[in-house]
Amino acid sequence: MFSQEKQQQFFQAALIIVGMTCLLSSPRQSGGAQASNAINTADNCPQDLRVVQVSNNSMLNLRNKPNGDIRRQLGNGEAVYVEGYDRTGAWAKVSLTSNDSTRGWVSNQYLGAKPGCPTSLG
Repeated sequence: MFSQEKQQQFFQAALIIVGMTCLLSSPRQSGGAQASNAINTADNCPQDLRVVQVSNNSMLNLRNKPNGDIRRQLGNGEAVYVEGYDRTGAWAKVSLTSNDSTRGWVSNQYLGAKPGCPTSLG
């Protein structure tokens, strides 16, 4: 069938392919510090957490509905939790804390990721 040299080359190639597949499909962690940072980031960056991003002398209106009456104003850097979006994605329904009953709608263009957190809602 195959010479011993060809069999050895085949098994070496197969081993390289299996090794690369395992390497590419497993989560990459080079040390304990990096793993603990990932856990801390996940704890401090809930997926729905966003912050108000307006100029320092401006406020973001929290409304009762998209383009509705103003309920209160939010300052730059204030944290909000996104509960959902209108069908256009222009407005976000938010609460002021994860368990707060104060809810309303804000213009989505003025919300950004908390500093140090991923920019995507995932």
